[in-house]
Amino acid sequence: MIKKNKININMISKGFIVILFILASLLRILYIHEMSIDEYQYDVGARKLNHSNEAYEKIYEQNRDHLKEYRHLDYIMTIYKTGQLPNKNLVQQYHPPLHHLICAGWLKILDFFPLSAMSKIESLQILTCIYSIVAMLIIIKICNELKLKDFYKIIVLLFVGFNPLFIYMSGFISNDMLVSMLILLCFYLLLKWEKQPSYLNTILLGLTFGLGCATKTSMFVMLLIISGVVCFKWVKSITIGLAEYIVTKKKDYKPTYKTKTFLIQTLLFLLISTPIALIHPYRNYKMFNQPFLYVVPPSDHLVISDYNFVNRYTPFSKELLTRTIEGTHKNIFAYAIKSDILFMLSVEFHFSILLTYIIILLYLLSIFASIYLAIKGNNLKINILIIACYIWLSSFIFFNIRFPASCTMHSKYIYAYIGLLPILNACFLQKKNSYVLSMAVYALSTLFAVFSTFGMCMLLY
Repeated sequence: MIKKNKININMISKGFIVILFILASLLRILYIHEMSIDEYQYDVGARKLNHSNEAYEKIYEQNRDHLKEYRHLDYIMTIYKTGQLPNKNLVQQYHPPLHHLICAGWLKILDFFPLSAMSKIESLQILTCIYSIVAMLIIIKICNELKLKDFYKIIVLLFVGFNPLFIYMSGFISNDMLVSMLILLCFYLLLKWEKQPSYLNTILLGLTFGLGCATKTSMFVMLLIISGVVCFKWVKSITIGLAEYIVTKKKDYKPTYKTKTFLIQTLLFLLISTPIALIHPYRNYKMFNQPFLYVVPPSDHLVISDYNFVNRYTPFSKELLTRTIEGTHKNIFAYAIKSDILFMLSVEFHFSILLTYIIILLYLLSIFASIYLAIKGNNLKINILIIACYIWLSSFIFFNIRFPASCTMHSKYIYAYIGLLPILNACFLQKKNSYVLSMAVYALSTLFAVFSTFGMCMLLY
């Protein structure tokens, strides 16, 4: 009877995962269907469209009444029209070009079909929607690598599948969604490589990392995580080899450790990823004297360097209690949490205050879970996850110290980090195996998903 009940629970959990995944995917599709590219977007550069096909046709002519110069859409249209990268590196055109190349290629393919200019340009959201759905699938695959039971994967999917940020970004036609997907894929492949350091996994890891760097320079943060895992494997391999040699002391000793293999794989990773990652930064360095890992400085009206450390970096702020986010907001934690829900400046989202408190509770649990799991410390993959999360958080804070502006505090820059946090909660709950605690987190996650969905639907209609 007990075995039968376990089978039933597993089947029900798997069914819930499939249903939640489908519903979350449909919500993303509904969002891009209802929202045009000039709504709830940052730096896309489309304006005064008003669902007029004539306005969209003007975009193809790069008419500045409808297309801001040097923004993401202008970047895409420049490649589409000329077949070349922009000859300037101003505003958003300093970015690596992979996303913009894919979008321009997509428009070229659509030219073979009898579609209106509005349909073709709006269809760019199909690409970002696909990236968002794939990112959600990768998060589930990461859960599999960490051996999470289906019962606990539901908690992850409730948060990731219905998070307003993740839905907004499914239609955000900048390069942020693609690089977020590639960061998650890179992390997943790193876990695969750690378990089985094969040449195939090395090639896939190098290719994914390179493509991520060719999308946005923020991907380089993953190099710290990859380097740490590789160095750990090297040290472990050498330690095992020395121990084996001391024990055997045979002249014909054949080592079982793989230090030589790791060296070849490291060189292979660098051989694949380096040209892809550095070809565009090198081009911009030669053409514009642009430094490697360059980030365009924020506009003067966004700079908030005059505010003190306490106002900017302490985790408690009155800004958390507002129903909107403003360009004048200065607290990094408040801005990141509010933009997770509201995304765009001065846009109200129903249930935003309630969702803010729920998300804070879930984040606090993630911090506690990371400490608990780190102390237990008997699962290497979970430790890699914890370290990766704190590296991303640290890099985000460092980025904001270097570029003190309201726009740099947006949660879209830490999409991957936010996607990994509920996995920490699920790992903790599975290890703790507390029914009461699990049900409490289930309730919070379900409320978050339900109110996020209602709020998004009310925003759309």
